[in-house]
Amino acid sequence: KEICKKYNLEYENPKAVVLGIKKYSFEEFGDITEFLLNKAKLIGMHKTSLYARDKRYPGLGAILEMFRYATDVEYEVVGKPSINFFKKASEILGVSFDKITIISDDLKGDILPAMELGMKGILVLTGKIKSKKEITKFPDKVIEDLRKVFDES
Repeated sequence: KEICKKYNLEYENPKAVVLGIKKYSFEEFGDITEFLLNKAKLIGMHKTSLYARDKRYPGLGAILEMFRYATDVEYEVVGKPSINFFKKASEILGVSFDKITIISDDLKGDILPAMELGMKGILVLTGKIKSKKEITKFPDKVIEDLRKVFDES
């Protein structure tokens, strides 16, 4: 594969473990734990709170926290909600955070961190959070279905 030409994939003694969302087995959790205890860095592609498919599962943010707790290895997140990710988005858009509204179904992994930076947040209830009664911290606006927003315009 093309990626293998750019990066050396090391499974014996890696320098870093990069995690994205997938269904991990306990065997994989064990391998990752051993890598981290042997001084590998931990990097998350993002920090989602929940992962929704047929059911809702702990997202990558919860998995990263699990490894931090188990191994005392701090992790770095390169996608949302890292400050560098949001700064790059602001730079690309050419506007300050207070002019940006983030629309997402991930309250903890997207909206709340963006709001801490001064962005507005709109939570869509079509994914990870299914009803207003599940919301523990409120964004600027909650909508039930994103399609309704575009149908009204």
